[in-house]
Amino acid sequence: MIHKHHKSTRGWDSIECKMRSKGFSDMEISEARESFCKGIELLSGLFLNVRMKK
Repeated sequence: MIHKHHKSTRGWDSIECKMRSKGFSDMEISEARESFCKGIELLSGLFLNVRMKK
């Protein structure tokens, strides 16, 4: 028997799938993606600043 591996979605892809399944509009998803990306940039910047200070 051949086993199929289902690749689970992560990050933005997972959030987008959930939003689409709940009926969010393309505009709402676009705004959420922009906010998500800004948050990731902020967190990565904070992480890099902490690592450089050590």
